[in-house]
Amino acid sequence: MFLRILYLLIIVTACFAPDAFAQIQEDNALDRLVNTYREQVVRFEPALTGLAVNLFKLLVIIELTWAFMKLVKEGAGLNQWAATLLSRIFFIGFFIWLLNNGGFADVIVDLHERGALRSLLEVDPDTLNTAIALGEEWLGPDSAILKCLRLGVALHHGALPTAYRKEVERLLREGVLKVTISSPTLAQGLNLSATAVVMHSLHRNRKRIDVSEFKNVIGRAGRAYVDVEGVVLFPMFDGIAKKRQDWEALINDLGARNMESGLALLVWTLLARMHQRVGGEIDHLVEYVTNNAVAWTFPEIPNEEPEDRDRALADWERHVASLDTAILSLIGEEDIADAEIEAALDAILQSSLWHRRLLRQNEDVQRVLKAGLVSRSRVIWNQSTVQGRRGYFLAGVGLSTGLALDAIAADANLLLVQANGALLSGDTEESIGAITALAEMVFVIEPFVPDQMPDNWRDILRAWLLGEPLAATGAGQESETLQFVEGGLVYRLSWAMEAIRVRASANGDTVDDFGLTTDDYELGYAVAAVETGTVNRSAAICQSRSKKGQYRGVKLAS
Repeated sequence: MFLRILYLLIIVTACFAPDAFAQIQEDNALDRLVNTYREQVVRFEPALTGLAVNLFKLLVIIELTWAFMKLVKEGAGLNQWAATLLSRIFFIGFFIWLLNNGGFADVIVDLHERGALRSLLEVDPDTLNTAIALGEEWLGPDSAILKCLRLGVALHHGALPTAYRKEVERLLREGVLKVTISSPTLAQGLNLSATAVVMHSLHRNRKRIDVSEFKNVIGRAGRAYVDVEGVVLFPMFDGIAKKRQDWEALINDLGARNMESGLALLVWTLLARMHQRVGGEIDHLVEYVTNNAVAWTFPEIPNEEPEDRDRALADWERHVASLDTAILSLIGEEDIADAEIEAALDAILQSSLWHRRLLRQNEDVQRVLKAGLVSRSRVIWNQSTVQGRRGYFLAGVGLSTGLALDAIAADANLLLVQANGALLSGDTEESIGAITALAEMVFVIEPFVPDQMPDNWRDILRAWLLGEPLAATGAGQESETLQFVEGGLVYRLSWAMEAIRVRASANGDTVDDFGLTTDDYELGYAVAAVETGTVNRSAAICQSRSKKGQYRGVKLAS
């Protein structure tokens, strides 16, 4: 904030006194001017910061109030309330990031225009054409983020449009871009490394970051097989004593944390909810969960607040699905008898993190965790076949989702064949109709339900597949449209269509009177069309196989 105000003051001075500013540069006295403004600005920076934050909070309150008033007036249901809330959180979060990070882009552009910062781009500018085209479509042609990109500096954040973000990540990995200004996404799975990591702050929302996040961030320093060692820098210009204390606390805490088994945490979380329902000692919980399929029905807690209950139900379903997927990934492909499940799990988990962490627990905890894992495995086995479990495993889904796919398999398989056949024959309308019908079937099955479901989602899907600009179709609901395309179509619908295909293949499903199975048909075109946003078969396959996340590039280039 301080630097942003400082540069603004310098710009104002330059606008009103260009001759004097030129003279200052010639006299090489710019440092004195900066120091003068530094002394003055620091006096009113807190007040300006407070006013800006309060204004933004007021605008957020107005936005949320207006949105919720509309929902009350329309008599909206719980799902629509939840969807609206998530939409506003995403929308507001994006602008919070722009407020906090957009200033970096503005300062970089300003320094370059003043000759104080040279371009860091060392390759042909045409190399950035795809990223620029993607960015202009979603961010606008005058975005400071794109101006920075042309200088060889990437701004990276999870709220940026996926297509643009993936292209920027590719440019970073290939060394086209040398510098990135990143949000905490750097610590949350972004597969990038760098020679040096410069940390702007150790805090978020006025709270020091967790040591696990700090460890992930500094772990990005040092490129494998390129750098002998990585460099992590934390510049301290003010508040040095406090910043040094925070830095040393994080450094000293790096070796103090033990890794925990995700599988153990998952089972324990589900068992904890069961224990709230049945109460009693550990022995009672073990008895309740052992060979009891009812135990895996959502445990209702007496007198629980409705909103707490709904949140717990959503968590329960998500955790059960994750546990099912974990179990199927361990033994789902094997033809194991019910009586052999426990021994098979013990054998495959031998020396795993689950096994090592269990050895650190007392006997009662070991017993209840093992009972929970074996119990859920037996529930899966009792409600599925060997072929079915293999299909669920290959589709990456749990038991409830797999059973739901089983229920719609006959119709879904036929629609999948029709969609691909229409794409092969060039029948655009039939292919869009079949894909839309598939979407209607799977969008009611978790985890394929989109976070955002605009009322005109079918129109958005149609425009997406035809390669049409989404501005008109998504007018007035730009954020919802963006989330639906990226989360609902490119991610969830594509996943669902692939899940239908691999489930059918694993089960040997037939789709017509001639006894042909899904394996007898070419079924890769429809998923590629949804992923890339074009029914042009050649273009869709080319884009899909590139695996670079450039699913809008074909539209923009054609």
